[in-house]
Amino acid sequence: LSADWRIEMKKFNLYVAIASLLIDLVAIFLGLIIAYHLRSEGATQIYSWPFDKYLRFITLMLPVWLILLASQGLYNVRNLPRGWNAFGRLLIGLLSGWGVMIITLYLWRSPEAQVFPRLVIAYGLFWTLVLTVTGRVILGYLVFLCYRLRLGLINTVVLAGENAGNLLQEMTKNYRNGRRILAAVKSNYLATLGQIGQRDSIEEIICADSKLDEGELLEILNWAEPRGINFTLVPSLLSVRTTNVEVSTFAGTPVLIFKQTPLEGWGRVLKRIIDIILVIPALIIALPFVVILAVGVKLSSPGPVFYREPRVGE
Repeated sequence: LSADWRIEMKKFNLYVAIASLLIDLVAIFLGLIIAYHLRSEGATQIYSWPFDKYLRFITLMLPVWLILLASQGLYNVRNLPRGWNAFGRLLIGLLSGWGVMIITLYLWRSPEAQVFPRLVIAYGLFWTLVLTVTGRVILGYLVFLCYRLRLGLINTVVLAGENAGNLLQEMTKNYRNGRRILAAVKSNYLATLGQIGQRDSIEEIICADSKLDEGELLEILNWAEPRGINFTLVPSLLSVRTTNVEVSTFAGTPVLIFKQTPLEGWGRVLKRIIDIILVIPALIIALPFVVILAVGVKLSSPGPVFYREPRVGE
């Protein structure tokens, strides 16, 4: 590949982010239009909301949706969310946009706002979600095809240490990770990185050696930062466990308290409130569907309705 084409590949995530933004913009706009026409049943006016006025209103609301979606990191060029992570953030952004729209209608004391059809909101919630998810699924498939063609892959060096075999194997065989492994370095990291950097364009360093001390990590990070190289650290088991800690003091000394569970203190109270307000009503609403699914499972396959299996660990 030519040097010019390598430079274009480094912009791949930017192109994907721009495409994601445009897809979300078009999907939300179309979803709102579909909602209006479903509610109006083909007419050009609902109550005091003629279509042209409705069109101006949703056009003014579109930037609000994009700002809220962007606040969820959906267009983060350095680390684009994918899979269920992207779906969760997309759902939060869409619901936030609808919340702002409903609040705007409530505060807008015009006669039109007071007769805004609730079915437009219901239809709109459904169609904006369906269209944005569909658009992102199609975009994800196109990105995967690019990865299969070796386009847009990030040139990555893995500091492997002794225990990175599974990570390297998964990154090598799975194109969805979007990485091209330039080398797996097992010792003498800084010198080897310098040699690789003279030969290839390094775009990312993944450190999977949990035995490196803070001084060595800082040296590698200081080497990577002025060169515009992303640095990713695979945490040790202790680092993962410290995600559920509380900082406190004991006898004037700072200490870290490892919690057994997040459901302590106010966390337990919040959990119970969510159970009562959201989960119990949702279970009641879903019960008929669960019964239908259970009958379908029993009729279509042998064995019990509920799958049980022992698990090891937390």
